[in-house]
This record gives sequence, C-alpha cells and structure tokens, in this order.
Amino acid sequence: MLITGVSGYVGSQVCSYFLKDGGYTVRGTVRDKNNEARIAPLKEAFGEDFKNLELRNAELLDTNSLDKAIEGADYVVHTASPFHFKTEKIEELLAVAVEGTLNTLKAAAKHKCKRVVITSSRAAISFGYTPENTPKVWNESNWSDADFLTEKGLAVAGGYMLSKTLAERAAWDYQKSLGEEAFELVSINPCLVVGPAFVAGGFQSGDTLESWMHGKAAVGKEKRTLVDVRAVAQAHLNAIKIPEARNQRFMLINGNFWMKDFMASLAKEFPDWPIKTEEEGDEVPYQEWDTKLSQDVLKIDYEQDIGQILIDMAKSMISTGALKKPE
Repeated sequence: MLITGVSGYVGSQVCSYFLKDGGYTVRGTVRDKNNEARIAPLKEAFGEDFKNLELRNAELLDTNSLDKAIEGADYVVHTASPFHFKTEKIEELLAVAVEGTLNTLKAAAKHKCKRVVITSSRAAISFGYTPENTPKVWNESNWSDADFLTEKGLAVAGGYMLSKTLAERAAWDYQKSLGEEAFELVSINPCLVVGPAFVAGGFQSGDTLESWMHGKAAVGKEKRTLVDVRAVAQAHLNAIKIPEARNQRFMLINGNFWMKDFMASLAKEFPDWPIKTEEEGDEVPYQEWDTKLSQDVLKIDYEQDIGQILIDMAKSMISTGALKKPE
C-alpha cells in the first residue's frame, strides 16, 4: 500500500499506525528521501518499524513520480495536501490540493487500486452557510459552499476551506466518472487536528498551539472543535480495513470544548509559559456535530480529555525543538 506525505504531521501518524498494524507492506512518499532533516524524525518516531517502510520520492504535481510510487499498490492513503492560511499562496494551495488529489486518483485508477482513502477536512463540510440555512446539527451529508468561498472566503481563510472543498468534490466526481471500473473511495474529514507530533514543526496545528502557548491568541468565549491526531490516524487505518467504510465520508471531531477550559489545562501544566486563561469578547454561539458514523463504522472511540491531548502535543513539540519558550 502507498501513503502520500508520510513526513507531514498527520501523514507520519497515519504511517505509524499502518506499520504497527503489521498487515500491510507500507510504502510512503516524501519529496526527498535523502533529506535527513525530514527523515530523521520518522526514524526516531517509528523505531524498529522504520525498517519496514519503503520511501519513494514523489511530488503531487509530478504525475510521473506519483505513477511510479503507486505502481503495484493495492491501496492508497492520500494525506499529502497543504494546510496553511497564507493569502499570498492561494493559487499554489488550490493547485496542489485539487490537481494533486486528481493526479493521485488517476494513478490509483491506472494501477487498479482497490480502495483510496483521502484526507479531507471539516472545511469541506461546514463553511459558506448563512444563519438561515445553517443546520442545527452538522453531519457528512453537508458540503461547504464553494461559490461562497470563492467570492468571500479567500481573504479570511487563505483559500484553505476552498481548497479542501474543491479537492474532495473533484475526488468524488472522478470516482463517479470511472463507472464500474472505479476504485472504492473513503474521505476522512477531521476538524483542527491536535495531539503528539513526530515532525519538527512546519504545520498549521503546531502554529496554532504555539500561539496559545506564547500568549499571542485571545481566549474567546467560545467552544472549539478539536480532534486527536491519533484518532485521525486510526480512522485512516480502519477506513482501509473495514469493508463497510467504502464510498463514505467520515467527519472526525472529539467534541466542542470551551477554550477557557483547555487553556487552563495548558497553563496548569506549563506555569512558566505566558499562556492566557482569561476570556475576552462576547460569547460565540457554537454548533453541534454528529460523529455517529465514524463511531459506528470506523469504530473511533473519542477521548474527551482535550486538555491532556494538548499537553501531549506541547510536550512532543518541545522535545523536537518545534516549540520553544519565548524569551
């Protein structure tokens, strides 16, 4: 099987779960397998399992490299896609997300892969709605409004929400176009992913945690939707293993958590850091999320101690040097 983007925050955890499972011959893509700075964290995180991982160079916009990487694989897990809110790189983000996903799926179809799992996002589910048409409870039947995001959302979210919406739409449309020859497709749609990191920085969730740990972000009177990266990794593994997961989307959310509560947990664990705990601003209405499908089909058991999950994340980032106490 082939996993794209194994040197990424989510991809490295996903790869670890497949290696520990032991039921698959695992091949992973990176941009440069000879880049020791990117590969060393994988060696340390995977330990003895690293010897069971075959690395191949591939770029999402290089169809030849993807073709070679996927050749011979029965299954593909596509985690590689940019996640950032940089407005100056919108076109690049859209190209890599959409074209990269399609290039991966076309190679999977060419080589007769049985099932493909793509890492999408809640960003493809719940953005672009007006107060009048916002569902009382969100689930996998909902889709973000790409037209709204194209017109109004780019400056706010750097195109990320649009990129995930268009990429996942393109994936389902392409699968449908294959007719009877289509591979099975599964989409994993997590909210903001948090939890232990194997990689030494350079990912949006890590930047978010850093802003909290450095006291740069206000503590709003709001609930935040977060999900443990380990639950996300387990979901990708189970999406390959469980037959009933085929041709479904799965929204992954640990729950709605008051920001003041998990910030208090961080502040208690790291008393010497300038972590804010006092709420600011007006209370923000929160939304409800139905994650029953991921629990029933993918057998995801959500851990609700989000404070401990964030503490685990902070400790892992401190150990890799990705998070440093401000001077």
